Amino acid sequence: MLLRDLAEANRNTANAAALDNSLTAVRTSPDSQAPAPAGTTQPLPTAPAQVAPRGTTAPSSSAVRPSSATQTTAQTTPTTRARLETRSEEADRTTTRTAARTTARTTTRTTESRVASSSSDPCDSPTATDQRTCLNNSIVENDAELNRTYQDLIAQSRKSGGPELEERLREAQRAWVNDRDMACRRSGDDANGLWARPVARCLAEYSAKRTAELRRTLNGFRGR
Repeated sequence: MLLRDLAEANRNTANAAALDNSLTAVRTSPDSQAPAPAGTTQPLPTAPAQVAPRGTTAPSSSAVRPSSATQTTAQTTPTTRARLETRSEEADRTTTRTAARTTARTTTRTTESRVASSSSDPCDSPTATDQRTCLNNSIVENDAELNRTYQDLIAQSRKSGGPELEERLREAQRAWVNDRDMACRRSGDDANGLWARPVARCLAEYSAKRTAELRRTLNGFRGR
């Protein structure tokens, strides 16, 4: 009985020693962890944290980097603006030069036209003003003798026949002027704008005939 108890005690002692050795080996192993007590959850192993050296900043994947489109825009925008401004300035200079040339040409042509108009015969100019000037000058020249003869006849009529004769002569002269103007009015219709000369010729022919008639009447009053 005593021997059986001693043997049992030796076995228990041997088992206890073996258990202590295994626990010691587990605790001293660098790659192992102590078993968790019963009823607890063992935490999962985590990767060791990487520590960046002092004075440096670890690159971050979330750092904002300018895209290639932004960089291209930042690089080309000043150049594009400069080109647009240059082209705008060149267009402004071209417009200014064109306007100056047009103004100079217009001024030159106007001056030449005025010089030609003032130095040449107004009868050769198709403008309405020059044509009227041409006709008026012709009337003054061609009717000068007619007017002198008519005034002499009126003065002589006062002496020869009195106011009644003078009034008849005046009415006859007014009727003649109307007939003459009606007859010569269409003389310049086919003159392509230069109507003053043909009308003036027609008036001059009528004036010459009327001057001859008035002179004969005047000579009759004077007894010649």
